[in-house]
Amino acid sequence: MTGKPSGRLAGAVAGGVAATALWLTAAALGADDISGVGSLHWLWLAVVVGAVLGSAGLGRFLTGLAAATVGLLLVVSWVPFFGGLARGYVRSDSLPATPVDAVVVLAASVSSDSRLSPAAVDRLLEGIRL
Repeated sequence: MTGKPSGRLAGAVAGGVAATALWLTAAALGADDISGVGSLHWLWLAVVVGAVLGSAGLGRFLTGLAAATVGLLLVVSWVPFFGGLARGYVRSDSLPATPVDAVVVLAASVSSDSRLSPAAVDRLLEGIRL
């Protein structure tokens, strides 16, 4: 051996790194809240799958996909235009003068051991206050 990593090993490393970046970027965009899968609990699986796909020759595809999601994260988080669009979807209804019969509290997500997420706890406490 000459000391240079083989093509499969280099592809596995590139695939693992790209899958890690893809997983963390998707979590930052909220995919873990939507799917209910914790971002760091399954990160090891993303690394293993990325390494296997990278060693199979799909490292460049994973790298491109990870670069696209990082680009999307940068655009969504740093461009003020998207914040203005999002504000149009936020409702702020006034409370009625008479007491209400019921309050519906929508949860954000629940973990596998039935614990509420911080957003769900905030919503529940606000519902109890109302």
